[in-house]
Amino acid sequence: ARRAGRYTGKPAEELSPAELRAALEEQKTSLAEGLKGLRAQHDEYKRQSDKARALSDQLDNLNNQLKGLEKQAFAASRKAANAKAGHAAAAARVQQMQETVPGKEESDALAKLQQALARL
Repeated sequence: ARRAGRYTGKPAEELSPAELRAALEEQKTSLAEGLKGLRAQHDEYKRQSDKARALSDQLDNLNNQLKGLEKQAFAASRKAANAKAGHAAAAARVQQMQETVPGKEESDALAKLQQALARL
């Protein structure tokens, strides 16, 4: 905080010792108040700086969590796609087996069944 006023009295050489002492005491008081204001301002800036640092750390943590969640989401979508593909392949194998399983009326059913199993 900037001091509001400047000394506008007589020059120091024109003052009596008592007046000089009073002027110096007044100046000392003014400087002490100014220093108190500067300390308060410094403390406020330090508090704001600490808060900004904490928020920056929190942002870093959240970004790291987001990266982890993105990896998990990618893995889950890949797993789901693989599961769909696996299900489709299994369904195709079942259908192929159903088509190649010989009916009861066929006499060489055992031979056809063995051929179908060999293809799988």
